[in-house]
Amino acid sequence: MSFPGDLLECFSGAEKSIRRAPWFDDDWSACSGLWKTERYPATVVLRLTRRNWSSAFPATLTSGAEIQYAAWADEKLHMRSKVRFEFHIFAFPGRRKIKKRDFTDSFRKTNSAAIATFGFHHTDRGPAVPYAGEYQYKDPRDLHDFLVRDFSNFASLAGSIDELLGSLGAASGSGELAGEDESEYLAGMETLPDSSSAESDRERADWAVLSIQCLSRAYGDNEPDYSIADLRHP
Repeated sequence: MSFPGDLLECFSGAEKSIRRAPWFDDDWSACSGLWKTERYPATVVLRLTRRNWSSAFPATLTSGAEIQYAAWADEKLHMRSKVRFEFHIFAFPGRRKIKKRDFTDSFRKTNSAAIATFGFHHTDRGPAVPYAGEYQYKDPRDLHDFLVRDFSNFASLAGSIDELLGSLGAASGSGELAGEDESEYLAGMETLPDSSSAESDRERADWAVLSIQCLSRAYGDNEPDYSIADLRHP
């Protein structure tokens, strides 16, 4: 499997399969694509969020999704047949003054047992990343199936996430959007930090340096597959 062409095709195929999943409705947004900057290597990304978790909907690789689930691989990971993924919180939607630590502690307490059944996941990162992990795939089909299964597993936690947002938001009241700006996302894409402080250092990278937006948002089953040539530069 070549990089980035075949890997991008695999991620795009997984995105299509996710869109066809029974749980995926108009309140979900998924996108996949390739970004490359002078500071960061070319990376293939798959991203999932919900309408009520995002300030811009449908979300792209460069906008929206204060709360999201994402998977990615650069060439180094690809050479090792690995993909990384994480549930990431940039901020809380609805102008809620919720502390990330409060949300993540409650989320882990409620969902750690379920997450343990997913496999390849851990919950030992900082409050901005309730859980994350890394998977070594055997071939393109194995990667495709893992991505679809993993994103579906995350989607099964949406009700718990919304319930926590509601309860913690009601307790905290309204106010300015809480949490980091989305410009802090690239941290998790580079490495899995060993501590919350390392995570914080890496998360100072600017999300805005992503140079390629996601593939076309809404396409049907009868439309052609999208390739790198279809990516639109902002």
